[in-house]
Amino acid sequence: MGHEKTRIFYLDVIRAFAIITIIITHAMLDRVSEKSIAFSSLYIGSASLFFMTSGALIFPVTRPGVFLRRRLMSFVPQFIIWSLIYVLLAYWASGDAKAATHSLAWMLFSPTFSVGWFCYALIGLYLFAPIISPWLANAGKRAVELFLLAWFAAGLLPIVELYTYMRPECETMFAPFYGFMGYMVAGYYLKRWPLFSRPRRERIIIWSGLLLAGVILSGRFFFTLYKYDLHYTLTYDLSVNTMMVCMIWFSLCQYVRRAPALITRAVTVISVCSLEIYLCHMTWIKYVLDPLPLQPWLAVLLGVVLSVATGIALRMLWIAMIQAFRKRSAPV
Repeated sequence: MGHEKTRIFYLDVIRAFAIITIIITHAMLDRVSEKSIAFSSLYIGSASLFFMTSGALIFPVTRPGVFLRRRLMSFVPQFIIWSLIYVLLAYWASGDAKAATHSLAWMLFSPTFSVGWFCYALIGLYLFAPIISPWLANAGKRAVELFLLAWFAAGLLPIVELYTYMRPECETMFAPFYGFMGYMVAGYYLKRWPLFSRPRRERIIIWSGLLLAGVILSGRFFFTLYKYDLHYTLTYDLSVNTMMVCMIWFSLCQYVRRAPALITRAVTVISVCSLEIYLCHMTWIKYVLDPLPLQPWLAVLLGVVLSVATGIALRMLWIAMIQAFRKRSAPV
């Protein structure tokens, strides 16, 4: 969830779309069947789009030390604060001191709230980014495409796992490509070689392949939706279905070059505040809205409005705190 000074509008569109979709998903989670086709289609790849935008922005990494300090400090302090807040909220809601103590004891390795996994994954990806960056900086388009093809192959492993003994993370030749780093490489690839800049024939071939794969995978998804195990597998972020959906969404959004000033401003603000919105939205949904007997549409509306407004306020507060700290620390 980057905060670069030079805005790239289509990346802001992707982040704004992703964070709103995440809020809608979580607001509807206990109000709509998780096996609903419309609902399940809504949240495929929402969080992974953030990994793609990060990859589009950070590569190549030129100064690893500066990169890690800036990137990690941009969200880790807030993540720690919110991890503690969610421990307190869980204790307040349940009164289970043992569970709260367990959450604190394992906070370094396991999130204290359900959507905290994203921040752990992002930390790991940022730590690995300076290692893979030299290869990306020197790799040609074909080399990156071969990496992505192997990554797509690894995305088949969660489905294969259902019918074999294999574990996708360790027991096949594609296991080294099984992970979220593929999303960052995909984001870098699509930004460096966007589909709209390709020769017409190449565009037709790529889009035909993407759409054909999307139809095949979606058809398989819809026909098997009510088998819960496969339903989960095909909406899992590291399944080839989700990888393909994210590639299509990212490529489509690259065609969005401009919008009316008011829409551009709204999209930019939501994008810039996406981290704060992500961290706070479950407080409203889980501890305020979920206990109320609300219709799904009203829960979604309130979830979006309250989360976005709170995220914007928290972003302004955080910036003010940083500026005050820097002012006090500056030499006289």
